[in-house]
Amino acid sequence: MSKPTPLKAIRAKCLDCSCGSYKNVRWCPATDCPLWPFRFGLRPETARKRYGDRLMETDQMPDSTVPLEMLR
Repeated sequence: MSKPTPLKAIRAKCLDCSCGSYKNVRWCPATDCPLWPFRFGLRPETARKRYGDRLMETDQMPDSTVPLEMLR
């Protein structure tokens, strides 16, 4: 088995931290985590192009009291 790239390892860690929930990774409230900008397994610039500014700006993240079911 080959060694994962650093970005794939970060993605795996984020999924582990969020109990395997892709939605929890997408809307991760731990914006002070040093891995947060890389949580999609992409460079921040690439993730911004793919997912838009809303998911890449810490001030755009929903309040932690918002149920994830209400988010797309």
